[in-house]
Amino acid sequence: MKIMSFVSNLAMPMIILLIVICGLREKNNVFDNFIDGAKEGIQTTITILPTLVGLFVAIGALRSSRNIRINCKCCCTNAKYNTFSWGITSTCIIKTDFRK
Repeated sequence: MKIMSFVSNLAMPMIILLIVICGLREKNNVFDNFIDGAKEGIQTTITILPTLVGLFVAIGALRSSRNIRINCKCCCTNAKYNTFSWGITSTCIIKTDFRK
């Protein structure tokens, strides 16, 4: 177990060192490439942030209103055992035909 802990502690520093060594060997400007990648990552984060916030707010509203639990009790056969599982709930909602 100590070997796995040692290897896992060294994994990320070794990967970073390997990337820097390969970049220097190929005569790339590693720091500028890193900065460009960080700028692209920030732009991507800014682009998807409103979607993520909306998704988290919607999930929080559904969980706090217990709407999912009520829907699950209406359509799940497992609801009669008074147990609740998010996996079963999502399966029930997906398989339920709300057009009826």
